[in-house]
Amino acid sequence: DILYNNAAIQNDWKEIWEIGMDEWRKTVQVNLFAMIVLCNAFAPEMVRRGYGRIINLTSGIKDVPQLAPYSVTKAAVDKYTRDLAAELRGSNVLVNALDPGWLRTDMGGPDADHEVTTVLPGALQPALLEDDGPSGECFAAQDFREEG
Repeated sequence: DILYNNAAIQNDWKEIWEIGMDEWRKTVQVNLFAMIVLCNAFAPEMVRRGYGRIINLTSGIKDVPQLAPYSVTKAAVDKYTRDLAAELRGSNVLVNALDPGWLRTDMGGPDADHEVTTVLPGALQPALLEDDGPSGECFAAQDFREEG
């Protein structure tokens, strides 16, 4: 009853006008279309059962034109999340976005701001919402970070 859409890819770093259409298509396919396919597959049954939590991973990336396909797809994830939440309003299927923050991963790289472990407990917040909780919102995992 929880769908956690976390799969994403990032395009190669290059000037925005040098990013080819194949790279755009591949990034949109993985970061947006795959998420939509999964939401379409699981949301109707969640509605039928009267319970579900859908969390779509987004990003706070901005002003990095060299990664435009990645950032554009994440902006589309935000809009799709709000639209799906509006469609499911009143069903007790809550749909929210989660920005994990810039993490030191293979994709985020060694210069990222945060260790992977800092996403907890924030990454769990939208999955553990009470019935009739917020929907169509964006949670920032780093806002719930445990210091220490």
